[in-house]
Amino acid sequence: MFVMIVCVAVVFLTNCATVGKKVPAPLEEALTEPKVEVLEVKVEKVTWISQVWGEKVYGVNITGKAVYHPAKVGGKSFVEATKGKEFYFDFYDSQGLKLPLQVSFNAQEGKCGPNGMPENVVPGEPFTFEKRAGIASEDEPDRIALWERIATTKFVKWE
Repeated sequence: MFVMIVCVAVVFLTNCATVGKKVPAPLEEALTEPKVEVLEVKVEKVTWISQVWGEKVYGVNITGKAVYHPAKVGGKSFVEATKGKEFYFDFYDSQGLKLPLQVSFNAQEGKCGPNGMPENVVPGEPFTFEKRAGIASEDEPDRIALWERIATTKFVKWE
């Protein structure tokens, strides 16, 4: 009987001691950090005449679908969660080699969500995004050469 009481006391005290411990970092991050899951992404090479400089710009249209997952604790709207955060994309050539180019944009710069409005993003539901970004101007032959090699893009991170 005495052994049983001692065992119960040890288990009780052990459990009490773990209550005050900090939650492991990956679990804490999963609870408190929002996430964007990119489902698909496409890149299209485009050119246009800059209204500011009046010269040809070599760029890309990045389009795709993503899902916003708010934090489990203290979840914010997509608009609030994206303040100060950027979507980052890398580019690859036809052989799958990474090119020294990266494009980033925040939700307010690109068209995110239904009707291109980040305010319309519903947590847990897919939304579309679109961003046109310049890579090179007419007087940058090295960057134009890189632009010509772009075949695919990959989502890198959201931070």
